[in-house]
Amino acid sequence: MRKPLPVPASWQEAELKAELQSGDDQKSRGTPDDSRRSQAASLHSQFIATTNSGEIWVGPLVGMPLPLLPLQILWVNLVTDGLPALALGAEPAERDIMRRPPYHPSENVFGRGLGRHILWVGILMALVALGTGHWYWSTGNTTWQTMVFMVVIISQLSHVLAIRSWHESTLRIGLLSNKPLLGAVALTLLLQLAVVYVPLLQRVFKTVPLSAADLALSLALGSMVFWAVELEKWFLRSIRRRSVDTQSSQQPAPDSQSASERIATRSAKLVGP
Repeated sequence: MRKPLPVPASWQEAELKAELQSGDDQKSRGTPDDSRRSQAASLHSQFIATTNSGEIWVGPLVGMPLPLLPLQILWVNLVTDGLPALALGAEPAERDIMRRPPYHPSENVFGRGLGRHILWVGILMALVALGTGHWYWSTGNTTWQTMVFMVVIISQLSHVLAIRSWHESTLRIGLLSNKPLLGAVALTLLLQLAVVYVPLLQRVFKTVPLSAADLALSLALGSMVFWAVELEKWFLRSIRRRSVDTQSSQQPAPDSQSASERIATRSAKLVGP
């Protein structure tokens, strides 16, 4: 039997190009640590931008006094953009992070749905807070401004818990998988309760104590953001699964031979026995 002919140079070049392309894709993704740091930075930016968007929308309604005082807005920025935002850096890497396509250097910072998320969540936060405040204010309830204050804080804490993953449900990940974040949220909530119920801080921040029913209502209304973001992730997961299923059904059956094996087989056929 004669020896197979040498592999043609054009085939070698094609195989080498494919290997280099695969290597470039892997390098662009970086190491798992690089991907985790990129994920943490992305989550931090998403949280800060969305919460600030929500505060922008909290403006006075027609005939309604200013919903939040300047000192209250400063407090919201201090407590929500502080510990909870920093604790997002301790979020473990998502399971499929190394299988995602890398970001292109020229890709828009608000791409991949981030701009849409910032807009609709910010509007939702404002609608819930302003709707609550206007309802209390229109009925002559003197706690209306404190209710707006509480709902804004709870909404932002709910949001930081919901965005821990772009795709997976926070309930599936588990609250205890990021204990620093859970501690930061608990501490922020305690500080907010102190602002509402400690007499000295009441005079500083112009708040009034809430009844148990009002406090429970503010917690329930603020948590609407958490469930809305969870619904968004469920919807995006459903679209993603349908897209993968469609692509899989349209692709031909995979070839079990590697590139080098196919080249060797083709060369042997050319030579013959």
